[in-house]
Amino acid sequence: MGAILLAPALATLTAHHPALSIQLIAMPRLFNLTNREADITITLTLPQRGRLVSRRVSDYALGLFASETYLRDRGTPAHKDDLKSHQMINYIDDLLFTSELNYLDEVVDSPSTSFNSSSIVAQMFAVKSGAGIAILPYFMASLYPDIRPVLPEIKILRSWWMNIHEEQKDLARIRVVADYVHQELNSKQETLHELQKSG
Repeated sequence: MGAILLAPALATLTAHHPALSIQLIAMPRLFNLTNREADITITLTLPQRGRLVSRRVSDYALGLFASETYLRDRGTPAHKDDLKSHQMINYIDDLLFTSELNYLDEVVDSPSTSFNSSSIVAQMFAVKSGAGIAILPYFMASLYPDIRPVLPEIKILRSWWMNIHEEQKDLARIRVVADYVHQELNSKQETLHELQKSG
């Protein structure tokens, strides 16, 4: 989300606010707002501790995807149980920083994976190269016409939460960025919830 959705949007924001300097850390890890490791975080879960002000930014949808090449060579699963005989792509279990990313287990019991990565971008390019089937966000899969949905009736929803330390919530620079990010993601609801291509 940070690299694909926020980076271009924040470039527009800095063009309108030349004095604003933004550092976008688009990587899967947790930051401590109390220790000022970041001004704003966007997380997949609502934080349970800390003097934070949090608000739901947006929901987004994920589904199963494979490349045209993979489906031509290996066949298209017709039922969820068919996935057990296919090459699956997933996160590395030991490197999951939140249980919200453990969505393959919601779809397949004891999935067997042929490729694992801590990066969803790496997983997407593995899918694109024909390495197997993965669960990807719609807004990512829609970027590539050769990536096709598999079992489209399986749809997973997740939410993004924006978090700011309560001592910083009224700072002008924080408010400008937080409001802009919230507005940008809310303006992309169709992209976040529906596939933007045929097939």
